[in-house]
Amino acid sequence: MEFFDYAKVKYYTGLPNSQTLQSLFKYCEPHIIVNHRSCLSKSQHLLLVLMKLRLGSPNQDLAYRFGISDTAVSRI
Repeated sequence: MEFFDYAKVKYYTGLPNSQTLQSLFKYCEPHIIVNHRSCLSKSQHLLLVLMKLRLGSPNQDLAYRFGISDTAVSRI
């Protein structure tokens, strides 16, 4: 999983640092389902959800940021 610098992790996820993000990913990773239709990796799924929760970003904005459709964002 790629991690951002401190300021970006804090802003986009609300988590205090990338180590916390990595720990959260390791905990959640077995429960994140990706299949042949998935456009994003498991780490991107988690990041998308955290950004939605933290920033309240509209689905269309997240779709543009992650390069997927807004319906895909809705499914995630």
